[in-house]
This record gives sequence, structure tokens and C-alpha cells, in this order.
Amino acid sequence: MKTNRNIPSRGDTLRQVGLAMTIPMALLAGPLVGWFIGNFLEKKFTLPHYVTVFFIIFGFIAGIRHAWRLIKQISQDDK
Repeated sequence: MKTNRNIPSRGDTLRQVGLAMTIPMALLAGPLVGWFIGNFLEKKFTLPHYVTVFFIIFGFIAGIRHAWRLIKQISQDDK
């Protein structure tokens, strides 16, 4: 019996779907963690509000970077 090697197995497909579903969480978690850290530092050390903005922006960058790595991993698994 011939098998088609181009068709991914069910486990591979489920793994790719699982990785793809973590992308929105990665994009949301970064700014949220940045807000918590910035808010904590503002209250602890009485810093100005732009510290929180800095950490939120840093969180966005970290989230985008993590999502990009996930997308690259999904595309490599597809080959």
C-alpha cells in the first residue's frame, strides 16, 4: 500500500494548531506584564507615568518577537 508523504499526520496538524493558538496569547501577555511591572515600579519608587508606557512598549516588542518565532516554527514544521 502506498502512502502519501506530503499529507501531515494528525499529531503534526494538532501541534501546528496548538502553536498557532498561542500567538494571540503571546501578543497579549507582553504588554500586560509590561503594564504590571511599570505600575509596580511607579508605585514603589514614585516614578513618572512614562515608565509604565516604556514597559508596555517593551512588552509589545517582546510579544511580537515571540509571535514571530512561533510563526517561523510553524512554517518550518509545515515543510
